[in-house]
Amino acid sequence: MHTNIMIFIILELFTSFRLYPCRKAGLAGLSLFMAAYLGWLHVIKYQSDVWVYPILEVLNLPQRIAFFALSLVFSVGLYIFGEFFNDCIWVREIKHAAKVEAHDKKAN
Repeated sequence: MHTNIMIFIILELFTSFRLYPCRKAGLAGLSLFMAAYLGWLHVIKYQSDVWVYPILEVLNLPQRIAFFALSLVFSVGLYIFGEFFNDCIWVREIKHAAKVEAHDKKAN
């Protein structure tokens, strides 16, 4: 099920222009989302005494910490990978958006 969404994400990448925020803001948003999701996983574990992902049941605390850290690193890698491909595919539109932004700054 999780793999099927990749097909639609790739299709959207080629069909919909998206201007990424600056990397610092984008990674801050991603980190905030990941922290909220991690918190939610622990709320569910606390309330139901069941881990949402069975792998977490067999990992001890240091292994879980490593698992969550590697998940964050992987997510950051995917973000940068997506940003790179977006920039490659939509290079003309990004240059145009930068020109418009520069023009708007001069006008103000």
